[in-house]
Formats: sequence, C-alpha cells, structure tokens
Amino acid sequence: MREIFAANDALRERTGGFNADLPAGYFILVIRAAGVAAGPMTGFDSAGMDTVFFSGTTWRSILVVNIRTPR
Repeated sequence: MREIFAANDALRERTGGFNADLPAGYFILVIRAAGVAAGPMTGFDSAGMDTVFFSGTTWRSILVVNIRTPR
C-alpha cells in the first residue's frame, strides 16, 4: 500500500479525509454527551481557515464545529 499511496496524491488526500470523519464524529458525540451543544458547520472558507490557523504546516481543515455551553 505504501507504493500506491506514495504515487497517488489524490488517493492519499481522499483516504485521509475519509478516515478523519470518524474521529470528528466521535468528537461531536463526546461534546454532546458532556451536555454541551455541538454541531458541524459546512460552507466555511477552508482555504482561509488554513491560512489563519495552519500556515507553515501541512495541516488542513476538514470541519468546523460550533460549540455552545449551556446557560
């Protein structure tokens, strides 16, 4: 598999994004189980987020989660 992933950037990126979805779902479940409101947000400017928070790294954003503590 190493050779397959090393030779195919698109496959590596797609597989990595898919594999990141499960921990993201667990993160939301844990936040909600703690009694805090949490919801994934779509439509965000991922390139802008990456520039602000991850410039100079190889990290990229895949999800924004809105977290609101109870009043």
